[in-house]
Amino acid sequence: MIEEAESFEMTIENFREVLEKWEKLRTSRPDIILIVIHEDNHLSLEIDPSVVQQYQDAGYAFDSNKK
Repeated sequence: MIEEAESFEMTIENFREVLEKWEKLRTSRPDIILIVIHEDNHLSLEIDPSVVQQYQDAGYAFDSNKK
């Protein structure tokens, strides 16, 4: 069972935004896609290497080497 503190709700608009961006990313095939859940429950997909590096430098835990 997922704890409520470990889950989030997103808006229909945000979900639509993610799906549209995912389709673009699927065709461009970037090396890394970082899924970010912001404090306001907004979800974004980041592919810019400098943005990904900023999250890594800030100490957010993720393994960019897993496939």
